Amino acid sequence: MVFGAAINLSNSGHRCRSAINLVFDSVGEPTPSKTPLAQTDEQQVYQVILDQVRYWNAHDIEHYMDLFWKSPDLLVVVEGEQIIGWAEMLAAYQRGFPDRNEMGAVTLQRARLQKLSPEFFLALTWFTFRRNDKNSYCTDTMIFRKFPNGWRIMSGHSSFLEP
Repeated sequence: MVFGAAINLSNSGHRCRSAINLVFDSVGEPTPSKTPLAQTDEQQVYQVILDQVRYWNAHDIEHYMDLFWKSPDLLVVVEGEQIIGWAEMLAAYQRGFPDRNEMGAVTLQRARLQKLSPEFFLALTWFTFRRNDKNSYCTDTMIFRKFPNGWRIMSGHSSFLEP
């Protein structure tokens, strides 16, 4: 989940499992991460997505950014705008939301996870994004990579629809 609709970032549980896919439909509010050793890779990646929602809704940009690959090679595209690098993305969010109450709130509607290899997952997520008493809808595609400190988002793309 990479948010920023309507701002210029550079300027400012039902489960269905198949052999390669795991789909989660959101029910209720996300809970804090408690990554026990017994969790599967799919569950750990899904927990990162839930943590994104939790940190975004708490307007906590710094912890939200901890879920991304801390690298100058991080690649994020929001509505056609490309941001390269973790530090650049953090700075864009800080500029884009000087009043963090403007971040709004998100609700995860659904997540579909596909394991690409033991170290990589592809996630497709659907969110409702509420800001200024208006809803918009977001679809994200994210690539997760497993690092020694856990799963991190190494690339993401977000598209928004405002009805």
